[in-house]
Amino acid sequence: MRLFLVCLSLVLNAALAWTEYHFCVKCDAEVVKAQWNVFYAAPNSGASKYMLASHIFHRLFIENPDAKKLFTRVNVHDQSSPEFQAHVVRVINGLDLCINSLTSRPLLESVTDHMATQHFVRQGVSQAHFDVMEKILFELLPQALDEFNYDAWTSCLVPVKKAIVRGLPATAESYQW
Repeated sequence: MRLFLVCLSLVLNAALAWTEYHFCVKCDAEVVKAQWNVFYAAPNSGASKYMLASHIFHRLFIENPDAKKLFTRVNVHDQSSPEFQAHVVRVINGLDLCINSLTSRPLLESVTDHMATQHFVRQGVSQAHFDVMEKILFELLPQALDEFNYDAWTSCLVPVKKAIVRGLPATAESYQW
């Protein structure tokens, strides 16, 4: 029954998504991709990518300590553990996948639909958690990137976030299981 409800919700949300959000225009997408790929493809960028993602999670747990309970399956209580480090890498790679899919709407829809499904089935995950991560990301990206076009990044990442969080409750407290 739970699987049926998940599938039904995703189908309904996908139908609503066509009218609820629009991904960014091509010129903004190209700016974001270019700025991101300078950072992402730099020599020894693995350490920089991991540091950025680690800082995002560090700040998330400072701003919302209750969010830690969402990551118990990846050993959040030992953030130097291989499980948690692997999760941090998956998150930054997911961001990379979204960014590099910006110029292909069908691909971006597929990626965001997959991410929406992954987060929908995680009890307690809410839109509010993504709002905090968005805020943190927009504070950290200008420090990580040599060039940062705030308008282009906002134009592109806010709709991506909206596509991923559709179907999630607004807050963890409003979760109905």
